[in-house]
Amino acid sequence: MTAQPEVGTKIVLPSDTDNQSSELLFAGPRGTAVRILSRAENTDALITNLLDAEFKRNEWSAYDRALIVELVYGSLRWQARLDWILTGFYHGEFAKCIPTIKFAMRIALYQVLMLPKIAPGTAVQECASLVRRIKDEKSAHAVSGVLKNILRNIDNIRYPSKDDNIQLFLSVTLSHPLWMVKRWCERHGEETAEKMMTANNDRAHLHVYANHRRTTAEKLAVWLKEHECTSEPMAHFPNVLRINGLQNIAAMEPYQKGDCIVARDIDIYVAQMAQAKAGATVRVSCPDRSSINMSIPFLSTVPASFTTFARFDVQARQREQRLLAAGVDNCSICSPENPESADATYDVVVVEPKVSGLGLLHARPEMRWRIELDAIRKGSEHQRAALEEAAARVKKGGVLVYACSSFEDEETFSIVRNFLENHSDFKLDDASKYCDASVCKDGCVSIQYHVHKVDTVFAARFVRA
Repeated sequence: MTAQPEVGTKIVLPSDTDNQSSELLFAGPRGTAVRILSRAENTDALITNLLDAEFKRNEWSAYDRALIVELVYGSLRWQARLDWILTGFYHGEFAKCIPTIKFAMRIALYQVLMLPKIAPGTAVQECASLVRRIKDEKSAHAVSGVLKNILRNIDNIRYPSKDDNIQLFLSVTLSHPLWMVKRWCERHGEETAEKMMTANNDRAHLHVYANHRRTTAEKLAVWLKEHECTSEPMAHFPNVLRINGLQNIAAMEPYQKGDCIVARDIDIYVAQMAQAKAGATVRVSCPDRSSINMSIPFLSTVPASFTTFARFDVQARQREQRLLAAGVDNCSICSPENPESADATYDVVVVEPKVSGLGLLHARPEMRWRIELDAIRKGSEHQRAALEEAAARVKKGGVLVYACSSFEDEETFSIVRNFLENHSDFKLDDASKYCDASVCKDGCVSIQYHVHKVDTVFAARFVRA
């Protein structure tokens, strides 16, 4: 990504801001990044949803769009390291700054440390201009002074000693909460924990599935290349292309025409595990996961009958239109105005309950600062209940697929063991019969991002006697 300074950005002086909109106050890519981070902190919304809303609402050049994404995700990934440095150079006062100024300083320092193609002077200048608009000249001068002092002493920055406290060292330098570092070091060892955290700081990627009803992955790859978007086939799934996560897929012609869909890695593996036969009835029991509700019917290559769920009627209608536009006419979507029959049972039931989120920290870096240890315990309780509810919907001789984006034992293998202990009428069906053996363990799909470079996926397939 070639860096360029922002041009034409209107600077709004403090005395002029009372009647200015938030978007004018936070003008330009850097200001927009600060505004998105502020909203995420105030609402706990997912960053990806806030970015999607921003790009639908406002026109941005390809460069500015990429810059906003990079600044938002980058400053979140490296937040602990950035804060360590800023706290040291701000003489302990950084923690007292208002959130918007914190975000602005993190973004500026991220550019200085991690984006060498952006001139450090540009990063400092833009940060000072933004702080001037947000607060006042005095604050802008103080922020500029701190950042310039860091620039002068950048080779002398000191981190916690690895020999004295390796867990604190890893927490700061690889930017993860200390409780998380301690947990992973104790469970997996320091070397593996370091690999896990290093991988979590990778930039995200996307997988695009070519609609087999209309095109092929080869044709889609040619189109992407012609439009300056590189891609490569996903291992074991030749009809799936991996592309740079900064691309605006929703604006591309093949996506709008229904020739492809953005599918999470877990969607692709779950579709393989489900193995619905022609004429089967399939229930995708993931009401809070719009992507898997959309993807499983889309990915299917057999004429099965699918039932999925939407929380709102308008959401159901939007998904139905999207599926029909892609040529998928064998899916019914349950919603408040179209509820599921109370006694309905199915040949295949897929359940992906909400989990802690620890398996997707590279794609959702904001979650590492929101998740608490207790979320794993609470999550496992919810997962067991969701699996029980799903099991009641499986016909005799039918299939139940449990899936989640986690590698934590409480959310994966422990759930499977507990379910089998309490359901003698279900047997575990070896996952290696449906997915490559290299991603399977103890009869289940068990993928960890730092090992396979594929989003964390856990999936177990049960057959009812």
